[in-house]
Parts: sequence; C-alpha cells; structure tokens
Amino acid sequence: MEPKSKIKEKNPEFQGVADRLLQIRNDVFVRATNREIGLKDGLGNKLTQAEMANLANCKAPTWAEYESAKALPAPKVIQALIELGYDANWILCGKGQMRLADGDWTLNKIALNTVIQAVMTEIEKTGAKLSPVGISGIIGVAYDSYRKNDDVTALATQVGQLVVIASMGGQQ
Repeated sequence: MEPKSKIKEKNPEFQGVADRLLQIRNDVFVRATNREIGLKDGLGNKLTQAEMANLANCKAPTWAEYESAKALPAPKVIQALIELGYDANWILCGKGQMRLADGDWTLNKIALNTVIQAVMTEIEKTGAKLSPVGISGIIGVAYDSYRKNDDVTALATQVGQLVVIASMGGQQ
C-alpha cells in the first residue's frame, strides 16, 4: 500500500471562494494604503499571503491553500474576515456585496461561535454532504434566529431541521 500524499489537490468547487479571497486580499491592501485599515508600515506593492493570513487568523500555508482552491476557509477565518468588514455570504456563495455596510458587521462572536459549532456538529453527526453554499446558508439563518431568541435548545432543533432539509437538496 502506497503512502497517501499530503499535497492537497485543487478542488474546482472551491474556485469561486478562492477567487473571492484573492479579491479580499487585494481590497485589504487598497484599504490599508488609503489608511482605512491600520496595518504595519512598510507594505510593498501588494499584501502578501503571509500578511493576509495573519489578519485572517491562520497560517500562511493555510491561506495559500484557500487561495488555490485546495481548502475552504475555517470558521475562525470567516469570523476574522467579517471583523475586517467582509460579508461571509459573499465570501462563501458570491451573493451580495463584498464589503458589509458600516454598522452591519457588528458581530456577536459568542453567538456566531455557538451557531457554527452547532451546525458543524450536526453535519458531522448526520454525515450530511453539503456544499459551502448550503453550510453558509444554514449558518446565516441560524445566526439571525439565535441572535433574536438566544435559545440554545431552539437553535439545536432548528439546525437539525435545516441540515436535514439541506441534505435532501434544499441548499445543495
């Protein structure tokens, strides 16, 4: 039996997300140049993957995998990008605007982490095979609901229902 290669293959399904992450890296550079976002002085003529990885709460090789369509961004990376003012729905699905409107991105980190954990746990528990669009849709709906109700029991029930619906083709 041959050992498995640790080199990840490019996944064509991730290409849209990869393209949008590169757009974000370029936009962060422009915003830093215009002093909209504070970054260390001494930026060259572009923002490197390592610099972007630092802002996105991940390691440079991981960010490189995201930009080359070899992996999807982890929830903590999406959260960091939201905090920089980028829309998670746009990142994962290509829908809406790249940047959140001022004031729209006040994020309840505890609520978002609770929702992401509930969604990922349910997906793992059920073995559901969902696309990035399906997963982000579930997270978005559940997050909005949870912020309004703050009810963990209702969240678990809702996430369970949403995962079942999505796995039957409603969000894939």
